[in-house]
Amino acid sequence: LYDILFFAMNELKWQKKASKIIYQSKWLTLIHDEVLTPEKKDAAYDIVERKDFVLVIPKIADSFYMVNQYRYPISADSLEFPQGFCENGETIEQSVQRELEEETGLKAKRLTLLDTLWVSSGFLRQKFTVFLAEDFTEGNRNLDDTEVGLTTKKLPLEDISKKITAGEISNAPTVAALGLYLLSTISP
Repeated sequence: LYDILFFAMNELKWQKKASKIIYQSKWLTLIHDEVLTPEKKDAAYDIVERKDFVLVIPKIADSFYMVNQYRYPISADSLEFPQGFCENGETIEQSVQRELEEETGLKAKRLTLLDTLWVSSGFLRQKFTVFLAEDFTEGNRNLDDTEVGLTTKKLPLEDISKKITAGEISNAPTVAALGLYLLSTISP
C-alpha cells in the first residue's frame, strides 16, 4: 500500500499559476510564484535565483589548497575551496580553470568532475559543480575586487577535517565538496 501511495503522490504535479519578479540585480533575482499544490491547495513560494558556480578542489600530493577570504554577508573570514560564478560564454571547465588561476595562481593539467549539487533546494535556484584539480603549472593570480586580502593555504586532509569539526570551516559548498572527494576515493 505504501508503494502505491508513494507512486501516486509522485505522479501529482505542482502547478504554477502566476510568477512575478520582485527584485533583480546583476547578482540575483527574487521571484514570487503563486502555485497550486498536488492536493489542490493554493500556496506561495519566494525563490532566489543566482548564477551557477564552480568549486575546485586543488590537490597536491596529500594536501589541498584552500583560500581564506573576507565574506561581507557574514562579516567574517571564510576558509574554503576556490569557487566562483560561471561566466556567460564559458564552458564549465573554463570556469574552473579561470577561478583556480585567479585565486591560487595555479593551472590544472588534470580536472576530474565529482558532481553537481543544489546549494539549497528549498528556496534557492542555484547549482554548483565540483571538480578535483591535480597536476599543476604556475599561472597568474588575478583577484576580483571582492577578493581583497584573499590568502592561499596548503593544508593536509587531517587539518581540514579538524577545522570542519571545530567550526573553523563552515562554508557549506566546501564541506559538501570534501564529502564528494572522500566518496570518490572509496572503491565501489
